[in-house]
Amino acid sequence: MITHASPQKRDLTYDQRTERFVMSIDVHHLDGKVEPIKLVLTHDEMAVHAIQVEQAYHKHREAPEVVA
Repeated sequence: MITHASPQKRDLTYDQRTERFVMSIDVHHLDGKVEPIKLVLTHDEMAVHAIQVEQAYHKHREAPEVVA
């Protein structure tokens, strides 16, 4: 069973032949196994995710600091 996925510390690339963006990610399994795979995105998918990441980043930056 998969628990989550996380980006690898590598650059996002663009494959001109397929006209797709490629991100290396790790898929984490419940048993502790980590499987490296590629996330492949179209131009439209990349545009949507870029907007979502930017919005989330700004919300995080504008959120009040929580003191424990």
